[in-house]
Amino acid sequence: MATVKHEDDERQITRLLDAMNAGQAGASDQLAEQIFDDLRAMARRRLKSDGGGGVTIQPTMLASDTLMKLIRQRERFDNAGHLFAIASRVMMRLLIDYHRTRKAAKRGSGNLVRVSLDPDQAADSKSNGEGLDVEALNDALEKLAALDARKADVVRYRVLWGLTTAEIAKQLGVSTVTIERDWSFAKAWLAKELSP
Repeated sequence: MATVKHEDDERQITRLLDAMNAGQAGASDQLAEQIFDDLRAMARRRLKSDGGGGVTIQPTMLASDTLMKLIRQRERFDNAGHLFAIASRVMMRLLIDYHRTRKAAKRGSGNLVRVSLDPDQAADSKSNGEGLDVEALNDALEKLAALDARKADVVRYRVLWGLTTAEIAKQLGVSTVTIERDWSFAKAWLAKELSP
């Protein structure tokens, strides 16, 4: 992710965002084409970390829905990092909405979509009950963001995007030591907040 190509991609996305913000014709279409593969990769990681959890939505559909919501919001994005931070939040909300719809259709069958704070380890709620309910995690992240927005962003980048400490530090413009400290605090705070 920290390759020259990625830095070029970030510059291209920021250029397209500037063009879109200036109302340049076709800029939003070019931006959508530029970021779609990144959104699909994020959706794939997110659904993988859910460990199945009853979610049957495909990564391409989740990425498409996220992209459509981003375009409809017409929010002004400052740069690629800002865009992807908002995309992470949109994707989380879409998963929660999808989960609620499934839950309502099953009339409270009790199936929860589970997530893991470790993006490298899928949470299989059917076999071992580990992981966190995605709705509970989202609620906790909203509370954490009210306390410290950067720490909430660190969790989103790590859990939703699967970024490394160095990649998160680059995105947020801080040192890796700061990210490690934020991650340690956020994990401990979330564990306390989400404990029964």
